[in-house]
Amino acid sequence: MENSVSTADRHKLHELCKTQLGGQWAEVSADQLIIRTSTGGFVNQLFYCDLPEHMKTKYNRVAVRYQDGTAEMAFFKYCKPIHILTMGLVLSERQLAPKLLSVFDKGQISEYIDGVYFTGDYDLNPGAVALLAQKLAKFQSMDMPVPKDRTEFTLKMILEDWFDETHVDSYRQGVVYQEIRKNNYQTLMDTDLIAEIAWVRKAVVDVNSPIVFSHNDFNRRNILVRKTGGNPIGDSDIFIIDFDFSCYMYRGSDFGDYFINYCQEELDFGGLPFPTDTQMSPFI
Repeated sequence: MENSVSTADRHKLHELCKTQLGGQWAEVSADQLIIRTSTGGFVNQLFYCDLPEHMKTKYNRVAVRYQDGTAEMAFFKYCKPIHILTMGLVLSERQLAPKLLSVFDKGQISEYIDGVYFTGDYDLNPGAVALLAQKLAKFQSMDMPVPKDRTEFTLKMILEDWFDETHVDSYRQGVVYQEIRKNNYQTLMDTDLIAEIAWVRKAVVDVNSPIVFSHNDFNRRNILVRKTGGNPIGDSDIFIIDFDFSCYMYRGSDFGDYFINYCQEELDFGGLPFPTDTQMSPFI
């Protein structure tokens, strides 16, 4: 998390908080607003805005999120801003996501959760895992007012569009091919990645997992746990965030996302083994 923010962003955030939240937020100047920025988002720009300490209101700290214009054109052929805002509003009302305080064109303002990501330590806490599983079950049980026909589109995007002919050619005979051999990446040399993707594409369909409202990016950075001062966490302390990829999809997608990140320090590519049946049991 960084504290530096451009003058343009500061004035934009000040105007948003002033007009969308009103009250004390309308009385503070742009220079008085305490702003921190969160980096690493694929589509969104995320900022945390605080009122000065002497100003008190119900929500003294908020999270402001809006789409990055450089990514939106390519991304929004997949999911439209109105759908993302709708999902955030409904999930907020069901207390599955942080409370949504205001929405605006291509963005939203929500309550700030003083918390941490769902780390590997929580993976080893059966109580926390059970609470997370209950949250996901509620999430996947929802009848969300968004298009129900995105399953095939999403599969194609992940397994074909994101690894198109240009990438295939690079893997077969171009820059990627050369890097694999130069660095002696034995696993990649022994594996036909294109055949593996084709197998996954077929297996995902053949498993016949139920199609439900799915998060589709259910990794630990999209799960927040409120700090409880050492007390056991409860149902109201876990939040699911970031619904840019959410749509109707095979239920197993979210299960797979959770388990490939199980106890890993890094997302997706950690070196620890896949969890055992016993370790998966509290979640299932």
